[in-house]
Amino acid sequence: MLALLATSWRVAAQSCIVTGQINGVGAIPIQFRYIQNGVDKIDTVFATGDRFRYVAQKPDNGMFDIFIQNPAWTAVWYEAGNLTVSGNIDKAGQLEVKGTKENDLLTAFNQLRWAYREKAQGQPAEAVDKLIEEHTRKTWAFMKVNTPSLTAMYLLNGLTNGADVKIEDLDEAFHEFPPQIRESYYGKRAKERIEIVKNQPVKGKKAPDFKLVSSKGDSVQLSRHSGKYVLLDFWGHWCGPCIRSMPELREFHEKYKSKITLIGIAAEWGDDKETWLKTIEKHQANWIQLTDFRFDQGDIMKTYNISGFPTYLLIDPKGMVVARENNFQAIAKIVAETKALR
Repeated sequence: MLALLATSWRVAAQSCIVTGQINGVGAIPIQFRYIQNGVDKIDTVFATGDRFRYVAQKPDNGMFDIFIQNPAWTAVWYEAGNLTVSGNIDKAGQLEVKGTKENDLLTAFNQLRWAYREKAQGQPAEAVDKLIEEHTRKTWAFMKVNTPSLTAMYLLNGLTNGADVKIEDLDEAFHEFPPQIRESYYGKRAKERIEIVKNQPVKGKKAPDFKLVSSKGDSVQLSRHSGKYVLLDFWGHWCGPCIRSMPELREFHEKYKSKITLIGIAAEWGDDKETWLKTIEKHQANWIQLTDFRFDQGDIMKTYNISGFPTYLLIDPKGMVVARENNFQAIAKIVAETKALR
């Protein structure tokens, strides 16, 4: 009997037990999403009096997500111990998770992130860009102060997706972590991302060749358009800023079509094919349109290091990258100032 009790105590001590109160959740299902042995899994619980309890399953990447009202979700570290979750249904994507070292850190960072998100609401594009730059600096500072920790490595991995941190700084920061964290799931991802960033096509580098079938069924290869300027537009039907820029892209295409080949490359899944085609038709995006239906996991997206949408790359007649921007007005200004395109 004592042996059985000792075993049960050890199991409990090694478990990740989640209890929480989400005001107003009522009968809305609370989902716990994670990947285990390479398989996407979803566990669902329902609250009683807005309170719930869940024993987490160990995920491959060390994290699981709490989904309440899609797309509202909160990332949580799987750590042995008792986690407490608190929040309100009207802010279902801003749940506070506390009780263990890494989750306390992640919640502290999330509070910083949420504050910047609220500041950005309703602001013009230029103001949002400045807030993003400021947020990136704060994220970097938070990461450095909390190195070494899994949360800091998680943030470093995220910082590899931005354009505001030098690759040398990313590489140096990565090597400040001890081996066990560098070999963690997000450590391995950060290392891979840093290598991708090192080799990404930026201004002055050769644009990697690619070949895809267009929305019209034609085979399109970048190198076949050498001798002429090319503008690559990385977008998606789900991307608000991408869709809002369509009228400007149509005007751009009409103005420069004799000098610039415009190629849209969409991040879509296979199930999105009809929606993608209807979006092209609806917005009269009658230039070359491509996708490999692998969203951002395809070879082109990875080779070009596309982590934000839209992303624009201007390529000169020799196949060299002239400019890389996430803002259409910025790329249009560069085109307007290029003598060969006047």
